[in-house]
Amino acid sequence: MTNISPEKASSETLWAGQRGERWLANADRFEEMLEPIGRALIELAACQPGERIIDVGCGTGATSIAIARQVSAAGGVTGLDISSVLVAEASKRAGMLGLENLHFVLGDAAIAELPVAQADAVVSRFGVMFFSDPQAAFIHLHGFLKPGGRMVFACWAPMLQNLWRLEVENMINAHFPLPTPVPRAPGPFAFDEPEYVQEILQLAGFKNIRITPWQNNLGIGGAGSNARSAAEFLLKALGNAQLPEDVPAAIGMAIQSELEERLKMFETKDGVQMPAAAWLVSAQ
Repeated sequence: MTNISPEKASSETLWAGQRGERWLANADRFEEMLEPIGRALIELAACQPGERIIDVGCGTGATSIAIARQVSAAGGVTGLDISSVLVAEASKRAGMLGLENLHFVLGDAAIAELPVAQADAVVSRFGVMFFSDPQAAFIHLHGFLKPGGRMVFACWAPMLQNLWRLEVENMINAHFPLPTPVPRAPGPFAFDEPEYVQEILQLAGFKNIRITPWQNNLGIGGAGSNARSAAEFLLKALGNAQLPEDVPAAIGMAIQSELEERLKMFETKDGVQMPAAAWLVSAQ
């Protein structure tokens, strides 16, 4: 297993600790919410029997498990994540399914010591936007690939196109101003500019870069959510849109109440459905 460098910036450290734990506590709800984008990513990756795949930022292993079934026993999947609790959970889930062609590694993908030039593809569902030095990280990821291998990942489009996230930010800011986001800083929306993504990939040595928009509704907080459960999920589960611990209880209650009222207009028979947008990126 690869150790986490103490020099790495707070984004990596947070995911290794409290953000990883928060994701685990809400894993099933996150997986249900992100399933449509994950499905589109897997279709784009088009993994074939016998291929060797690395899944960066694998979380609890949903994408890794789906791809392991595609590549069959003749292939193999390595799930890589910086959070020990997520790697442990992913390993547990794969073991319960009896997937012997799938294993998980604890480490920072930007420096992880995996075999060089052995992978047919590196894939990631929202796991590549948190690198402190994205250029160096993608050069490192490029080294995992065989000649002609492919990089395929999903990242969020601008927040203005992701109403599910914009609404919670606006509600909090109305009562308790959040820090002004720094463009391109490590975080969920670091790669919201396609030109920036293309530049990083080109400088890392990738070619045939394609960036395709994905737009649809997402079920906020998972299937069968309602305005109350979705509001609780958005305020408690998201790593970058949380109230500071010292916010007075009355303000916290007011924010949750107002967000819940706002989300009622998005309630459907299938749960709270809100507009979302992402980029599906592929390169060789």
